[in-house]
Amino acid sequence: MALDKAKKMLRHIAYPDFILDKEKLDDYYSGGTDSYSQIWGNLSRWSVEHEFKRLIEPVDRNEYDFNPANKFQLPYSSLLSSTTLRQGWLKNTSE
Repeated sequence: MALDKAKKMLRHIAYPDFILDKEKLDDYYSGGTDSYSQIWGNLSRWSVEHEFKRLIEPVDRNEYDFNPANKFQLPYSSLLSSTTLRQGWLKNTSE
């Protein structure tokens, strides 16, 4: 049973594939402004809208969560039933 679960695990290494597609990347980060305070306001608004949009969409297990705030933690998502291991943790440090 454990081996079956391990075989079904998804790998999210480095960055999501969509960052190589300029149109998708621009769409993901659309809505920027020049003013620092406007950037923060837009970022906050975008973040809230982005999270609310996710509530009406089906769960996508392939979605890559690349939140830099989780850099030194072992984040667990109960909604996706997933744990994120950072690539640096998987490197051989004896080299």
